Amino acid sequence: MTREGPTVYTECSTIWNPIHTDIRVAHASGLPDIVVHGTETMARAVTAVLDDQDLGRWTVGRLATRCTGMGVPGETVTVHRTDPRPDPAGHVIGFRSTRSDGATVLQGSVELVPRG
Repeated sequence: MTREGPTVYTECSTIWNPIHTDIRVAHASGLPDIVVHGTETMARAVTAVLDDQDLGRWTVGRLATRCTGMGVPGETVTVHRTDPRPDPAGHVIGFRSTRSDGATVLQGSVELVPRG
């Protein structure tokens, strides 16, 4: 997670909350640093999960995530995914994102359905 990521994500997503961009506001809120958006963490995780999928054949049918912790710039967050499991309409890939201390910051699943 980069220091610039939350500011860029704020501007692109139009989700403005100063705990994501202003260290003084984050500290005044009792946070150790600015906080990476949960939706940015989700977008990065889903991108990693789908990186090697044949998206010419599949498209995302459903996405379900739950934020369970926070990430701050400079931390390494690793995405762990399960093998796709069959579903009547396509297949589902489960995933979780963990910080280097082992804490889970995001968990969820992506359902892929045939294109067309």
